[in-house]
Amino acid sequence: MKKATQLLTTLVFLSLSIFVSCGGEDAVTPPDVRIAQGALATGTFSESGVSADGTSREEWDGFSLTMTYDATTFTGGFTATGVPSNDGASAVWPASGTWTFGGTAAAPELNTIVRNDGVRMDANVSATALTLVFNIPEAPARTFDGAWTFSFSK
Repeated sequence: MKKATQLLTTLVFLSLSIFVSCGGEDAVTPPDVRIAQGALATGTFSESGVSADGTSREEWDGFSLTMTYDATTFTGGFTATGVPSNDGASAVWPASGTWTFGGTAAAPELNTIVRNDGVRMDANVSATALTLVFNIPEAPARTFDGAWTFSFSK
């Protein structure tokens, strides 16, 4: 009887140790989709067309935008060259600043870029092109108010 009790105790401890060691597999964290999208948004983009409220705006000819992205902080920076010297143009594009994707870390809005001045842009980015659509409600000069579309090539 003593041997049967020892055998039963040993089997209980053995089954408990097997049960405890059979935990679920560690969850594999999927790659953050912001990293791939941020990589596409990195580089120098030359304007291929600019319009405000559907009207072509030639004063932006020669405009270019250099964008960076830091995959560890999920933030980017930009430098704009060729911003017209007209009063109010810097409300459309400041010479430099930072940006991030809209949404939250858990639910990023990859088609929304938010500049540090609060301007939210609908973004369409590919390996060779970038289109940004946004609204400037109150620029210092009324000629820069409105819905803007910037098309770029890389």
